[in-house]
Amino acid sequence: MRISVVLLLLILCCISGVAQTARYSIEIELEDLAIDRKASEETLKVSITNKSDERLSGKQLGNLELEFSKCGPGERDSIFCTKKSAKYFSRVAIPDREVPDGEKLVFRVNIASLYWSEIWLLGGTKPRYGNWAPSLPNIPDDNVYFFAKIRSLEGYRSVPVPDSDKPEKRPVWSFEYSNVINVAFI
Repeated sequence: MRISVVLLLLILCCISGVAQTARYSIEIELEDLAIDRKASEETLKVSITNKSDERLSGKQLGNLELEFSKCGPGERDSIFCTKKSAKYFSRVAIPDREVPDGEKLVFRVNIASLYWSEIWLLGGTKPRYGNWAPSLPNIPDDNVYFFAKIRSLEGYRSVPVPDSDKPEKRPVWSFEYSNVINVAFI
């Protein structure tokens, strides 16, 4: 009897965990695909469509990460994408508004006013960040792929630590990507 109660509780937790998973899509749109490095305003329109069976809040999603890259989102492990100056990113808070199922959360971001940082992979695994620059001028001309993503924590994995009996727990992230826009810098 006790085992069946525990099993029933375990099944209910799994079902409710799946039911609470946020499903959404991200779409970005620039007013002009030629980005002027000296402009004080470059407006990005962001639309997040709720595809869940329940309400979605901006606070629940966290931050939107924007990225200018030499590679598209599917080419993350390419040798060209792990080098310095291959990626520049910034983060913006998603407005804390409730979005019913099937509807969109739409907001605008001035990407010219954001601080951007270079990111590369050290040894192919751990990200390293450069200095934050207050505008777009430092982003190389060949970083022509522009996209957004939202990351979600899936759990943790154990990683052995040299000269230690205890492994280190590192987060495992999943990403939802937007469409990719090809841009040019002027």
